[in-house]
Amino acid sequence: MFKRYLGVQVNLQLNSNIFFSNLEKSISLNRSFHCPYDGITFCIDRPPSPTFLNLVSSAEYDDYNVIGKRRVYKHLLKHRLFIVQWDPLPLFNKAPYTSIKINPNVQQITPSQLLALIEFIGGNYHDAQVMRFDEKVDIDQYSTTDVAKRIYVAHKRTFNDFLKKNQTYYIGTSKGEQVKVYNKAKQLRMKNLRLVRIERTVKYSKVDRPLVTTFLFKSRDDAFDNVTIANINKLHHRSKLRRLIDQEGMLMKAYILLSKTEKKAFKRHAAFLKPCFDLKKAFLKDLVEWINTSPNLVLKIWLDEMMRLLMRKQSIGASSRFTNQYHMELVPAYACIPNEPHKPRILTGGSNLQGIFYGTLLDANRIVELC
Repeated sequence: MFKRYLGVQVNLQLNSNIFFSNLEKSISLNRSFHCPYDGITFCIDRPPSPTFLNLVSSAEYDDYNVIGKRRVYKHLLKHRLFIVQWDPLPLFNKAPYTSIKINPNVQQITPSQLLALIEFIGGNYHDAQVMRFDEKVDIDQYSTTDVAKRIYVAHKRTFNDFLKKNQTYYIGTSKGEQVKVYNKAKQLRMKNLRLVRIERTVKYSKVDRPLVTTFLFKSRDDAFDNVTIANINKLHHRSKLRRLIDQEGMLMKAYILLSKTEKKAFKRHAAFLKPCFDLKKAFLKDLVEWINTSPNLVLKIWLDEMMRLLMRKQSIGASSRFTNQYHMELVPAYACIPNEPHKPRILTGGSNLQGIFYGTLLDANRIVELC
């Protein structure tokens, strides 16, 4: 019932495809950049593309090593750049048919390359949705213990010092929006260096899952919501909270021991209102850097959509020019993009659809004729 795929054979078969081979090569040539996403899981409600399945079919083998493991899907394929699972078991019939996990931070994948990978695996990326993601910030100003001592996460009552080694801390459960603090320098075997990672897992309900194109252009003002690195040095050393923090070793443990009135007082204190590290600001800085690695991302998405609609028109024998019906189909896909200087403004009027990209006026009908 369960199937896995031989890694060496998968690599050989995928590299025989010119599109994937060139894509993998382009990823390997990327310059180092910061990406605030340490893993994104996408879903599509259909099988992987026939091209992808034909390529990997010869690497398939029966997987009997599933005892004690929670498997949702019958097929599991792991590649250096992605993990793909498809065909859910009857018990999980509400799960999307195909799940694709990609880590653009570890693999140094740009947004444009991310879309290309999804397109290669799933056939197209236009209806791919985001199920969950891990947002992260790396800091070198504090040790892991220092961060764990200062971090506050709203609405969480469970916290765990993993293995009691002061190296990894979990706040919240894996079923919710869990926050993790750990020694990234040790994980990367970076000697004599200090690097602490703060990571938050965000999961979308089925009705709230955004399209990947919507997700990429989302402003993300909600990054690290309800997570604060409190400036506990602003607390008087004789105050009840400061004494509890020194006693318990963590602000979170000390906080739950406070009365309701004392908790409200802490939320009004400068220690909470003026944190010692701005997580949101650091996240957004990395997000801008990552998005800017694909300066033509908006144009790529727009042209890809144009080509998709053009091919659809040709398949039903429509005229060579776009009708109002097709113009209006484009609007929802890009209406979510804010009107900011580095992003397009979508203009509609009668039968005309135009987009302004970096000061250049593009007419939809003319683009189709050129294509």
